[in-house]
Amino acid sequence: MVKMDAGVAVIEMLKQEGVSHIFGIVGSSFLDILDPLFDRSDVKFIGTRHEQGAALMADGYSRISGKPSVCLVTNGPGVLNLTYGIGSAFVAHSPVVVLAPSASRSHQNRASTQEFDQVALFKPITKAAFAINKIEVLPEALRHAFRVATSGKMGPVMIDIPRDLLPGAEIDLDLMTPDAYRPGQTRSRGDRDLIDKAAAVLSAAQRPVILAGGGVQWSDAGEEVCRMAELTGAAIVTSYGRADAVPNDHPSYLGHLGRLGSLEGIEAVRQADTILAVGTRLSQSTTFYDNRFIPADAKIVQIEIDPQEIGRNYPITVGIEG
Repeated sequence: MVKMDAGVAVIEMLKQEGVSHIFGIVGSSFLDILDPLFDRSDVKFIGTRHEQGAALMADGYSRISGKPSVCLVTNGPGVLNLTYGIGSAFVAHSPVVVLAPSASRSHQNRASTQEFDQVALFKPITKAAFAINKIEVLPEALRHAFRVATSGKMGPVMIDIPRDLLPGAEIDLDLMTPDAYRPGQTRSRGDRDLIDKAAAVLSAAQRPVILAGGGVQWSDAGEEVCRMAELTGAAIVTSYGRADAVPNDHPSYLGHLGRLGSLEGIEAVRQADTILAVGTRLSQSTTFYDNRFIPADAKIVQIEIDPQEIGRNYPITVGIEG
């Protein structure tokens, strides 16, 4: 255990998580975190012109890097302005952690300036949103936020931190590495029997197509998808907005499906007798939930990290959680 200033402890924990950039706008409610950053180069605060921009930058950073990112803004309107960008991160499954200062504890539930229920605002657009009121729970709250944000189907998490919690406070901090409090490998590898069943379906296919979604991008599995296409002779089509899931110069890649999709990709899917849907929910933007692209008689093998999404929008032949 090491005793340190609470604001410094937050920075050290973020550093342990590999966070190198914090996005936000300077505000008086988090100076205890901001001030120690002034003389550091390992963790940088990136100031934006608007909180919405901070959330969008954090979302974009996570999408490109595959790593968790952090937003830090002032309470009240600053937190409120994050919602558009955090909503985008929620839809994209980006692991953005929001550190959201709130009204001082002595001012809560008194209609004080800039006070409102920030947790309730963020619950519909995050995997988890919660408040803390004791400095002793801050380390575990941060660990839990990153644990939730990076596990399973990733997504944003918000922590509401009263603005009077950090000033003057010290924490006895155990500087754990992330693998001490969350699994390093959170991706299921799939049931072997189901994998064998899927292999048999694909082996019998005459016109197979691989439909690659965001899960391929987050898992950095583009090369594996390409190897599968080479092995099976399948065309590769990406879901809407996920053209970067696979290398676009691969000879099997035909473009994306959905609104404004490529003609070649659309036609390949329409003619497919078997579709290997990898890391995609077969959502409305990609499929329109009808059979204009997805043939009614096509066999579908769906591989998806969230079991609740398997077979949700189309009947499947084989479903694999992974």
